[in-house]
Amino acid sequence: MVLLLLLDAFRPDYLAYAPFLTGLARQSWTGAYQETFGFTPRDSYFRGATPAESGYTHMFRFDPVASPFFAARHFPPEGAISAELRWRLRSKLHDLAGKSTSSFAASYLHSFEIPFRLLPCFDLAEKTPPWQRAAGRTSVFEELDRQGRRWEYLAWPALSELGAGNDSQVVELALERITTDTEFAFVQFSELDAAGHEHGPGSREVVECIRRLDELTGRLLTGLQERATAVQTVVFGDHGMVNVVRCCDVERLIKSTGLDAPFDFTYFLDSTCARFWYRHPEARRRVHEALEGCDGGEWLDSGALARYGMTSIDRANGEDYFLAHPGVLLVPNFFHSSGRPPKGMHGYAPECEDNHGLFLVAGPQRGLHREVGTVLPGRFHSVLRSLLFNEGTLSDLLPAVEPREGGAEACAMQGVVETGLSAILEKIRSGLGPEDCVVVTGGFGRGEGTMAKENGRYRPMNDYDVIVAGPDPEPAIDWKPTARVLADQLGLPYVDLSWRHKSLMETPPRTLFFFDFLHGSRVIHGRRDLLNASNRFAAAEVRAEEGLICILNRLMGLFIGLRPECLPPAALDEADREFLWIQHSKLGIALADRRLLEWQAYDTSYRVRLRRFRELGSAAGLSPAALELLCGCYTWKLSAHAALRSERHLLVHRRRDERRLPARSEDTPDQTVSIAQTRAGRERPDDG
Repeated sequence: MVLLLLLDAFRPDYLAYAPFLTGLARQSWTGAYQETFGFTPRDSYFRGATPAESGYTHMFRFDPVASPFFAARHFPPEGAISAELRWRLRSKLHDLAGKSTSSFAASYLHSFEIPFRLLPCFDLAEKTPPWQRAAGRTSVFEELDRQGRRWEYLAWPALSELGAGNDSQVVELALERITTDTEFAFVQFSELDAAGHEHGPGSREVVECIRRLDELTGRLLTGLQERATAVQTVVFGDHGMVNVVRCCDVERLIKSTGLDAPFDFTYFLDSTCARFWYRHPEARRRVHEALEGCDGGEWLDSGALARYGMTSIDRANGEDYFLAHPGVLLVPNFFHSSGRPPKGMHGYAPECEDNHGLFLVAGPQRGLHREVGTVLPGRFHSVLRSLLFNEGTLSDLLPAVEPREGGAEACAMQGVVETGLSAILEKIRSGLGPEDCVVVTGGFGRGEGTMAKENGRYRPMNDYDVIVAGPDPEPAIDWKPTARVLADQLGLPYVDLSWRHKSLMETPPRTLFFFDFLHGSRVIHGRRDLLNASNRFAAAEVRAEEGLICILNRLMGLFIGLRPECLPPAALDEADREFLWIQHSKLGIALADRRLLEWQAYDTSYRVRLRRFRELGSAAGLSPAALELLCGCYTWKLSAHAALRSERHLLVHRRRDERRLPARSEDTPDQTVSIAQTRAGRERPDDG
């Protein structure tokens, strides 16, 4: 049996809160799914159709002739009637419209908040269900029917008719209807999408919903595996969810044209896209002129349309598209014109990473983890056909992607890291006290530790940050001498060792330190459950004041670099100048992190924070100069070349000063500069 399980709006990074799915991912082929442009992707799953082939990307299309909402042309303007009368008119309109369209369209028909004057211009795009024949391409359901193979469709919009009003009821329905002779089942969980829209993807409510969803997924898969000899499973999120940081009033700009809609032109405002149809060239010119000054989005040109498979799409889908930047919500729109705007949204440019969903293929013939990168809609359909009809091998369809650092070099660098951590662990276990677990955190905990290559050998540029977690009482041990011995042994400026009581992992305070610790660390010895998903909390639970504390901390470092005896800066020696640059960079990161905390979009990874700050900072209206400066600070942190140039002198200088030791021969400035100059031609240039 093949199970296609849709976890609506499940992003790949949500695995951090989902222990069952994380365990499944460790034995599966895992990546990210990039949806088609817009909001209606079902034709791409089941028919392999591009937007141009299906003819639509959004729920509504321009078609005044076929519109089931024709009666709305006789309604008075909304502003001229009471809210109660508006509700009654829409209710009556839904009854009439349901009788004027296909049974499938009637099952999800709604006028939402489309103005009465525009409603008669639009028809629902999806008139045919995925399991029935449609123009152009055959669905997998039709092929299964021809072969006499039984299937189940337990997803939108059929769930309400089947009596499943929530995800828990979907599980019960699936376990009831999917039997031993079922060969394909499509099941959808929807509650996470609603939570992401209402509360935002970084919220506590979303984390709680992920945990419930993870439990339900485990219950469903376990129940199906008990009744079927072999269950091949594709788990995916049809899209992700992006934090909304700003609302953009496009309708005000549209009305500033002085044109009359729908007589001069017609428009539809989706949450992230404004679509237009023009009656004459002057209307197009004036609409473009009105929106050119809007910094919340941009017009899709011919290159973008080609990239999204929309070059020859039916004109009814749109003549012109104004797409919001990630993090910007168009308001008022025809789905959210009143009430509190959503805090999370999808439907942005498909390449936006937070707009991606999880992709996971698991089955009895597999068992090894494999990263497959980003899976596009056409490849997704091919994978489904491979599982159902044995068309092509999954190995060909889903080639493994190399680690970020690249193949053999990544293995060599990781070997150096593991050797160093083994030495530290041996020292800890040889007499530093009882421990429940030993955790490496910081750069090497989250997989972003910087390495340098000298004379053909790798060495770590970051400190090793190691935390020992154990029971009461805390060992009466001075950790500093041991840390210094280990630093000398490993050739590092510092090894940071510290103690934490295990209760702090089990019930962690909602601080920035513990968010980074729980999300960006790994256990190298002992109880792995102390860092499990149930202990992690949402980014929104970290108080904004934590970001201010971090800024003050970084300011202190900057003040140290600007001590009076070293001013003006031109008087600083090379090591002090490097120290000052590092403090500037750390302060820049802290300033950007403060914004990410405010937007509930913080992540422990520098790479993710760089990407989100670049996208959301632009959406929030930060100046290009500020974005370039602060993004450059993240880039510096991720650049091995910059770390080598800037940290080598600094760390030796600071360590020697702290311990009041004389300079050793290998620490002389001339030799250190020589090492940096030798590496300069081989490392990636610092683009920060």
